[in-house]
Amino acid sequence: RPCTNSRRAAGDPSEEPLSHIDENGRDLDLLAAGGDHARCAGICDDEVAMCYCDGDMGRIPAPKGAPPGTPPIRKGRPMVTMQNQPGFTKDGKKIPWGEQPWERMFGPKGWCNAKDTDVSLPCIVDGVAGPRCDIEIEHFCVNQCSGHGECWLGFCKCHEGWYGM
Repeated sequence: RPCTNSRRAAGDPSEEPLSHIDENGRDLDLLAAGGDHARCAGICDDEVAMCYCDGDMGRIPAPKGAPPGTPPIRKGRPMVTMQNQPGFTKDGKKIPWGEQPWERMFGPKGWCNAKDTDVSLPCIVDGVAGPRCDIEIEHFCVNQCSGHGECWLGFCKCHEGWYGM
């Protein structure tokens, strides 16, 4: 499960998804134990298990109630791996699962706040490239949706009247 600080134990019969985010995709407690690649110090898109900035260069999700697969209003800069997450809170407390200094990520000139930041982190997310992940490139889908749909993060959203890949 994306955006969680734990894993389900083998044999656990529960069908309730594990999560560690609020309704807006923010981690419930950055200092809580259980860090792994599923944690997000920004905004977690739990539909596709991706972490994005929360700040001036952050993600603005699709409106509440929008159909599944609706692209976000603003994509935002990605914070995809533990190496792209803050290792400390603003007041200097250690976050057990991140590595970057808080200022580098969320300071005034940080990755998530400055349009012309000097910080450069890997994009990793499909559809963006460049030192600030602000150059849009074609997303990759199998057969590029056969020319009858829009590709988003590897999934086709078919044009009306079409179905399949």
